[in-house]
Amino acid sequence: MILVVRLDSMHISRSKRFWMASGLLLLGVVGVSVSLLLQSEPNYEGRPLSYWLGRLEATVISPAHSLDHGPNHQFRNQAAAITWIARSAEMHQRSAQVLRHAGPECLPVLFARLTAKPRPPRRPFLREWAYALRLTDFGPMPGQDYGEVRRGQALTAILLLDKHAAPLVPQLAALAAEDNDDAVHRAASYALYEIAPKEFRRVRSPGKTGPGAEPGRAANRSQPVRPETNGASAAAGTGR
Repeated sequence: MILVVRLDSMHISRSKRFWMASGLLLLGVVGVSVSLLLQSEPNYEGRPLSYWLGRLEATVISPAHSLDHGPNHQFRNQAAAITWIARSAEMHQRSAQVLRHAGPECLPVLFARLTAKPRPPRRPFLREWAYALRLTDFGPMPGQDYGEVRRGQALTAILLLDKHAAPLVPQLAALAAEDNDDAVHRAASYALYEIAPKEFRRVRSPGKTGPGAEPGRAANRSQPVRPETNGASAAAGTGR
């Protein structure tokens, strides 16, 4: 009996050591992967590019060719809405200030984000649950697609760079010339329209509608607004 108990204890101890070692190895792999990912991005003021992009307001061209800004949030009360808008505007302005002076090393990252293929909507479940459980006074609107928010933040950064994003013009023009109307095409067309309007007109036939219409200028739609002057997203859905 004593021998059996000792053998069982040895087995349990070995299992614990195995799982602890496996967990440490997994953490090490994750840490190295994150480190390599961050190193592949340019850094500005000690922060990776993705940090500054994540604090920008997104510029999203809707399927109706109207200009939207996001991400949109819902708020439990007016005070929460005011606080969130002020904080978001401050983060956007600070990030815009940094990214306006970014060099060409950021362009491949921005283009990759802008042209990432649309996927099933990515939802911020943790933030949705936190709002539902009343752990916070604001949360993302139901159905918010954060994949499109990331694309919109890359578009905002390209617009901020303006003429400094000129090396992307040939690639944007190639996308704008395609006869389709998905999220990538709309974002690339709008970027080209803003930073190289002559090239945009060259690749687009005059008077074309639908996919060929000037982005953000569909019939009965408002004129496009540049992201650095638009401020934070409007509050949506208070009092929940």
